[in-house]
Amino acid sequence: MRVAIAVLEARPEAVETVEHALRALVEPTSREAGAVTYVVHRDSKRSTRFVVYERYVDRDALERHMSAPWLTGAVGALQAHLASPPAVEFLDELAAFDRPAR
Repeated sequence: MRVAIAVLEARPEAVETVEHALRALVEPTSREAGAVTYVVHRDSKRSTRFVVYERYVDRDALERHMSAPWLTGAVGALQAHLASPPAVEFLDELAAFDRPAR
């Protein structure tokens, strides 16, 4: 599995706009071949900080996602609402445990 973790810091006046935009990315990502997990988080102590956790079956699936025109357009539109550019890390998953919540 290939993992991406993106950390975004919203401008204080744009928190709701950033949250809405990130939530809107979940549905189209869920339709992508190779997408396994896409979770949007907001920091419980810093409401302007968002973390997106993504898992894909392989590097190719993640690269297709990252270059999708709908995603690059959405990320470009978000830039004006962020305090700084997003920080993105790419990881190779070594071991995992996952259980559906009840």
